[in-house]
Amino acid sequence: QLWGNPLYNWREMKKDSYKWWQDRIAFMCELFDGVRIDHFRGFDEYYSIPYGETTARNGHWVKGPGMALVGVLQSWFRDLKLIAEDLGYITPGVQKLLDDSGLPGMKVLQFAFDAHGESDYLPHRCVPNSICYIGTHDNDTIMGWLAGTTKEDRKFASTYMHITEDEGWCWGMIRSGMATSSDLFVMQMQDVLELGGECRMNTPGTLGSNWQWRMLPGAADKKLSKKLLHYTETFRRTVKEAGYEISYIGSLEGIEKELITGQGIAYYGIASGKFRRYFSWKNFTDPFHVAKGYFQAKKLLKKLNPNIVFSKGGFVSVPVVMAAKKCKIPCIIHESDIT
Repeated sequence: QLWGNPLYNWREMKKDSYKWWQDRIAFMCELFDGVRIDHFRGFDEYYSIPYGETTARNGHWVKGPGMALVGVLQSWFRDLKLIAEDLGYITPGVQKLLDDSGLPGMKVLQFAFDAHGESDYLPHRCVPNSICYIGTHDNDTIMGWLAGTTKEDRKFASTYMHITEDEGWCWGMIRSGMATSSDLFVMQMQDVLELGGECRMNTPGTLGSNWQWRMLPGAADKKLSKKLLHYTETFRRTVKEAGYEISYIGSLEGIEKELITGQGIAYYGIASGKFRRYFSWKNFTDPFHVAKGYFQAKKLLKKLNPNIVFSKGGFVSVPVVMAAKKCKIPCIIHESDIT
């Protein structure tokens, strides 16, 4: 395929420890809790086509940065969940990169049900260190997928997942995905609403009508919420059951006000591309957690103390203490946060 994408100059990027990638992922930390690296195999090998070619026939495979880049990203962003898109043909080199990095791969249920062959995407083959999807943005909805499957594959899938008329295909596949051992399960809202193929998000290789679906007001009601909650609790996939903290996300101005008034004790750490702030009121009975993006943290600290100088790479040690002292709040810096 000829996509027309420019190639990264990996040799040049390596000279400054892939800072462009560090900056890009740091910005993503402001928006997301996890980042999926599409076409992950390009970090192992990528296909290079000479400029000006009208087809991909004259290209060749070139060795990618591998763990030299992935290791840098993992060391800088230890708290960010990185996901490797490892769909399609996986070479031994890509598999080794996955093993060396420990990044979770993807399992897509719509690819699982071949009545005449084996599949690593079958629910019982989903390992804990993986993300289970019913389908990605490039897949059809469950109802659209069902219409395009063969009779044999449909029968196999129905038998395997114990699909019943009362539960239906959409919720039967949601149940099967939630029941896997995968650490994370992802489903599309179109499937929760049991919508047809006309509501799919994207059809690869086409232009003009993709990424246009929107959920209409009133499409989800309390009955649907209770149903989704029931499935989620049954398979221990609620935030609490999964071991995650529910975060209180405050505005930059709100945080600054709390700091300046000095109503409690704050713990700061800027590391791994994340800004974390743990705050407890004076009676220590109502702890809550606020996570803000790396750049917002720098903006806040700079606003509190214009004399702050950030060390190369963005890690902060003494400047955090300076900012806290200006706000007259006791500050504790963990050793792992000091360069």
